[in-house]
Amino acid sequence: MSDDPLLCRPVPLRRAFFLAPLALGTATMLAALGGCGGGGSGDFDGDDDDDDDSHEDEPRLRFVNATQDYRRLDISLDGESRPVIEGLAWGGGSTGYDWLSDGRHNFRMVSRDPSGEITGSERFSDRTYYSALAYGPRGDNARLLFLEESEPAPDNDETKIRALHLASPNGTLDLYLTAPELTDLTGVNPVLSGLQYSQLGTFLRRDAERMALHLTAAGSKTPLFRVTFAPAGGSVLTLVLLRRDDRLNVTALPQRQAAHPLDNQLP
Repeated sequence: MSDDPLLCRPVPLRRAFFLAPLALGTATMLAALGGCGGGGSGDFDGDDDDDDDSHEDEPRLRFVNATQDYRRLDISLDGESRPVIEGLAWGGGSTGYDWLSDGRHNFRMVSRDPSGEITGSERFSDRTYYSALAYGPRGDNARLLFLEESEPAPDNDETKIRALHLASPNGTLDLYLTAPELTDLTGVNPVLSGLQYSQLGTFLRRDAERMALHLTAAGSKTPLFRVTFAPAGGSVLTLVLLRRDDRLNVTALPQRQAAHPLDNQLP
């Protein structure tokens, strides 16, 4: 990953292809996705037909492992014993988008080391994209959150950015977006104050240009996380704050695009 990752520009529905059940960690997944694009599409319902016309209107879903403790998750759909996803890695590991039929579906995510599971249910609508994020520590506090990706895109010279705080050990956080060269936050006001664990912030509209993202404990000016990045014009981004490599990190989820890890550039 470069020090200044350029996040991808939105594109229309891509030509889809079938994916076998995945067993990819974050690095392998990013290599397989090849950077920009929709991140691949398959079929959770088990229909091997890769004809565009048969799937164009169906909902699309991706999974993200943002848990604190579950290093690998196997994901099953609607009570089936065979997982549709195998070995989804923690630290923000993500699948590409896959088709599933409209209506309500039930999900079971199983970790074998440490032992545990997460369950959830969601109703899906045609021609809509979703992200399903597993998060939290092991046990009864682990959760599955579904985000519908239907935010209207901004103008081509702008980006929309919001934050989702899933890093429970870091407590309440402040978020700053600054010029890329700025490192001292003295006298700078956060764009988002007091973001609590499991809270999803509102979208902020910014110029689509290189910028720095800083995260601090609430009320502090000492960064816990810093990265420079350049969002594409017309992009809609959810920045997922999570734990990776035993420290605070971020995975960016561009709407309808492949996920990107934004690694902490602080020493």
